[in-house]
Amino acid sequence: MRKVVLQTLLLGLAVLLLGCTSRTTHPPTPTQPATQPPTATLPDPSPTATQVPSPTPTSTETPTPTPEPT
Repeated sequence: MRKVVLQTLLLGLAVLLLGCTSRTTHPPTPTQPATQPPTATLPDPSPTATQVPSPTPTSTETPTPTPEPT
């Protein structure tokens, strides 16, 4: 009885591992459109791009005090 349970568990784990690896190697599956995965990855870099220009306005604020004394 225990051997059968162990075999079924091992088979289940093997199937899960194969399913996960097949998804990573072949993202465009017939059931899932290939247009969705790229869109999910695109928003990730966009927030970082918005954070990069944020320090630039601080550099523009520094020259403003110079015209005041003149």
